[in-house]
Amino acid sequence: MKYFVLVAIIFLAISPLLAVEKEEIIRKLNSSSHSVPFVKNQGQIKQDNVKFYVQSFQGPVYITDKGEFIYTIVRQKDYFNCDDTLTAHGSFPYSCFLLKETIARETSEPLQISGLEPSQTEVHYFIGNKKEDWRSNVPTFNTLSLGEVWNHITLNLKATSKNIEKIFIVEPEGDVSSIKLSFTGNVSLRKSGELEIHLNTSIQMAMSLPIAYQEIDGVKRPVEVSYRLINNNTYGFTIGDYDKKLPLIIDPLLASTYLGSSFPDAARGVAVDPNGNI
Repeated sequence: MKYFVLVAIIFLAISPLLAVEKEEIIRKLNSSSHSVPFVKNQGQIKQDNVKFYVQSFQGPVYITDKGEFIYTIVRQKDYFNCDDTLTAHGSFPYSCFLLKETIARETSEPLQISGLEPSQTEVHYFIGNKKEDWRSNVPTFNTLSLGEVWNHITLNLKATSKNIEKIFIVEPEGDVSSIKLSFTGNVSLRKSGELEIHLNTSIQMAMSLPIAYQEIDGVKRPVEVSYRLINNNTYGFTIGDYDKKLPLIIDPLLASTYLGSSFPDAARGVAVDPNGNI
């Protein structure tokens, strides 16, 4: 750890322009999580509108063709006897809370969601006795592209075991004020500038302070950015001055305070490979 701190100090002494890299490193170290892949839905999820999903510590996150991010959350007291509260929302399995974040667009046309950076992980489903319901070699991806969500603004997704990361790529012709996303829960701004999402009186999620930057001559140059509340459940971004002739990257991180095994972890099945690894 002393070696890492020393290296970080040297970086800052060389160039203040590396501040954006420092922010990224610190917040991702604080998340204490590992990259996990998005799984393509090839029929193992019965809802056809779900195109991809990812398994996180708090539960699955589903991505639909209309630009919805459906976060499923299990409460500690309901972990072993979880009510099927999602039945009214499409019968997504194994959860007690549902939080939905929706991309606000002027069109209802489905998004063209595609996987980027194929993962080496392959998923197999052999559930039940009907072979027609089994799936093998289901592809996974480290990054998802939702395409051009707003005019000249592309949205990509990455995931870790604790967080969902949305990466907005604003082309020179794009307008940052076009970016609008809504939650089913109310949102507010903390004094620190973080965005807080209220599921109920006892459960909140937080989105860490966003960072924004432009890559100029191979260097990430930070751009001032903050959350903008549009109404009680919709947010966007306020951006400082930047070079309108170059792309702009905005990168918030969903980092909930309740994640990280606050409830018991249970293994329902354990297998051993030929080398004896679990």
